[in-house]
Amino acid sequence: MLQPGDVLLGRFEVTALLGFGGMGAVYRVNDRVLGEDRAVKVMLPSLLRSDTARERFVSEVRISQQLNQDRIVRVHDLNEDRERGLQFFTMEYVEGRTLHRLLSDSGGRLPVDQALDITRQLCDALEYAHQYTVHRDLKPQNIMVRPDGHIKVLDFGLAKVMSPGRLTKSSMALGTA
Repeated sequence: MLQPGDVLLGRFEVTALLGFGGMGAVYRVNDRVLGEDRAVKVMLPSLLRSDTARERFVSEVRISQQLNQDRIVRVHDLNEDRERGLQFFTMEYVEGRTLHRLLSDSGGRLPVDQALDITRQLCDALEYAHQYTVHRDLKPQNIMVRPDGHIKVLDFGLAKVMSPGRLTKSSMALGTA
């Protein structure tokens, strides 16, 4: 969809594709106004026609903005680039590797101390998040491990708000099997 050098809203210059999923693509961008790197999640254009998909995308922003904890990625704002026909949100850029990549690079096994540390941090993040939401798509691809060993939980796109409102039907399967 986007290429390095593309600019969204005259502000966010794409520097790299970070990942691609069912709802959209995530890019590393340079925020020309603030002079810092951010990540941008762009909703797949094919999903813009779906009211449910748009509602989930906006819900991810709403839920994520409620979460203010150092082990959960910080989401900044929701935007629309009408020229390109794109809806996207900006978030904190996290340097590091996904837990999936870290496990892959280490042959599927981590030293016990490192595995326990990651598990402890993940439990801290989820204990906090569960006051407001349930992630519902927690997997190694949605956990970033920074070079200093600290983690960040990503992608609350399938999260359920702990309130009467619901986006899914009972017994409806979502997320990665």
